[in-house]
Amino acid sequence: MIQNEKSDWLFDFIKSLEQNEKRYFKVQSAPQGSENKKYFQLFDAYDSLTRWNDEKLRNKIKDQSILKFLPQEKRSLYNALLKSLRAYYSDSNLAHKTTSHLEDYEILMKKNNFVLAKKSLAKAKLQSEEYENFSDLIKIYSLEIEHSRSEYRNEDSKKKTTDIFKNIEEATKKLLNYLEYEKAYAHVVRMNKKIELVSSLNEVYEIKKILSQPIFANEARALSVRSKVLYNYVFGVYHYFVNEYSRSEEYFSRYLKLFEANPKIKEIQFENYIRALKNYLFIKLKLGKTDEFLDSFQKLSTLKSNNQFHSDNVYYSTYMFVIIFNVQTGKYREAIDYIQEEKQRFNEISRRVESKHILFEESVFIRFRSAFAYLCLGEPEKAIEQINMYLENEKSKKLSDSYTIANIVLCILYYESGNRLKLWETIKYLLKILKEKPRLNEFERTAYRFMNKAVEVGIKNKWKKEFEVLIKELEPIKQKKFEQNVFEYFAYDAWLEGKVKGKSINNIMLGRLQ
Repeated sequence: MIQNEKSDWLFDFIKSLEQNEKRYFKVQSAPQGSENKKYFQLFDAYDSLTRWNDEKLRNKIKDQSILKFLPQEKRSLYNALLKSLRAYYSDSNLAHKTTSHLEDYEILMKKNNFVLAKKSLAKAKLQSEEYENFSDLIKIYSLEIEHSRSEYRNEDSKKKTTDIFKNIEEATKKLLNYLEYEKAYAHVVRMNKKIELVSSLNEVYEIKKILSQPIFANEARALSVRSKVLYNYVFGVYHYFVNEYSRSEEYFSRYLKLFEANPKIKEIQFENYIRALKNYLFIKLKLGKTDEFLDSFQKLSTLKSNNQFHSDNVYYSTYMFVIIFNVQTGKYREAIDYIQEEKQRFNEISRRVESKHILFEESVFIRFRSAFAYLCLGEPEKAIEQINMYLENEKSKKLSDSYTIANIVLCILYYESGNRLKLWETIKYLLKILKEKPRLNEFERTAYRFMNKAVEVGIKNKWKKEFEVLIKELEPIKQKKFEQNVFEYFAYDAWLEGKVKGKSINNIMLGRLQ
């Protein structure tokens, strides 16, 4: 949950906790004594709120001493929660496991038990090597030098120290190499969030500047599995941006195989593994490789995790691909039936992930495809609900491309529903945001001209001629490389064709699929 002036930092933190984490906190903290009653009361007061309200919180707290020293009590509760979470994740947290081995090493060294200390250090080293945790490896190698000096007093010690220094140099080289790829990866992610859909050569050149770095000359420049993962991801995204889907498939396939061939890296980067699967699935759908899509979809849908966010991610992404696949193959009724069957569970999980703005890009695909399915089945009001769910999310305005497209789709849906008042209001709002948008692709410029014309003509029954003109204007735009992605959000040309020919969009789409 995002903090703002109407919220409270501790409320946001407590609301981010999973039920298992809260339960563990209460069970783990309860035996520690009656002094914990204060922060249990404060915890329960916070946890009982569905929305932040300072007055309601204070009314729920009966112990006046808590209210008198509220800032201090909040800090005590926060520290207790963090301590509980550290314990809760101690078995699954790699950093905690490595730290535990190193703490054991320090204790055993103080006890002059060099043999057992060496074993603890070896465990930490093996773990860090398997997970390519180079920063910890450098520290462990440094401790090995100290251990070697304390254990030996001869030439063997000197040789061993020399070898360890070489290991430190190698680990440092790999760490710096990985950080270079991480920096490029972060740049691509930021760019993707900023422009969303590449619509000009200038935007392509911006990505090419990243790829012109020496580390992208060939994959051999990537010195670790984690670096190779980022190398293939960046190239996969680049080719996806420029609609070169076969090349993108090549890189995303290698990206996925790297995780599957290295289970330790997959374990520590499980969220990235899910992302790798999703990118792979998108490409298979783009290329129409249905069998390969279904095989990998089975992998995604059956993934298991004890981490609630990972489980939510798997479910939410599975839900998205069921909707996308059914809509793409013209199975609109199946898509809607699935939406109805999963409504309760999906709403529960979507509240968790969308309220925190997690998986927001996935929610965009879900809302647009669901709206299209409802429209094809002649239910524009339900389609409007789906688009409005997207527009009501405060993050939607930050994705200016899909936000604009959503308002264009909303105009179509209000037209279909016969709600002329809402149609008129949306057209006026759309003209405003198109006028203020710093960059317009050709599709958006065409939409702007059409909406201006609609204002001139008036919302009457004179649009058939304008629809015919718009179809002709959109035809060459569809053929342009950087305009094609816009039509994946909504089949505007199919809807227009239906209006001109007096057919439903469902009939037009089914005809195209056949």
